[in-house]
Amino acid sequence: MARDVGKWLGDLELESYLELFLENQIDLDAARDLTEADLKELGIPMGPRKKLLRAIAVLENSLTPSLQGSVATLNAEPSAEAERRQLTVMFCDLVGSTARSLVLCCRTVWRAYRKVHGRWTVGLFWVSTGP
Repeated sequence: MARDVGKWLGDLELESYLELFLENQIDLDAARDLTEADLKELGIPMGPRKKLLRAIAVLENSLTPSLQGSVATLNAEPSAEAERRQLTVMFCDLVGSTARSLVLCCRTVWRAYRKVHGRWTVGLFWVSTGP
């Protein structure tokens, strides 16, 4: 933690505030949430405070290292080989279900749908919210 904050403050030429950041347990993650009022409360003068606010804005927009790797992967050149992925799409409609739902009681329709659905979803996990 101290190294990261120390390097960050060093890059800003504000390493003299490292001890203050460490005393208040401010790491880079916490620094992203610092406001001008917070910095003022810490006793940081106007000039360095403005520098820190600009640097904090950059921190807020920066990606974490784990996300940077993901972005690099996304930006990689596409492979010449096709990638195969399994995709299952199923759309089922009961013939005349709209007309039946207008005539029958909603519980009766729900029970019928549940019976049919139970037969279709053999082996699948389905949570019923009930009538």
